[in-house]
Amino acid sequence: MIDTCKSVVTAWDVVKEPFDDANPTQLKTGVGKTLAAGEFYWQDYLGYDYAVTAFQFARQHANATDKLFINDNNLESILLNAAG
Repeated sequence: MIDTCKSVVTAWDVVKEPFDDANPTQLKTGVGKTLAAGEFYWQDYLGYDYAVTAFQFARQHANATDKLFINDNNLESILLNAAG
């Protein structure tokens, strides 16, 4: 996707919704759960550091000035609440 679109895209959501809303210091996982159809957790297949690998891959293929993001709803409020 990056190789095909990098001539017109300058910002990329590399990892989407990785954190567990109930425990924001942990990544989401399907371990021990009955998963709904189509429910999938990258960590369970690629390991705990999958996001690092995703960012390394994105940086390798994106333009040097492209912005790379973790897209996680409520991340800012979770971090602000944790900071006190």
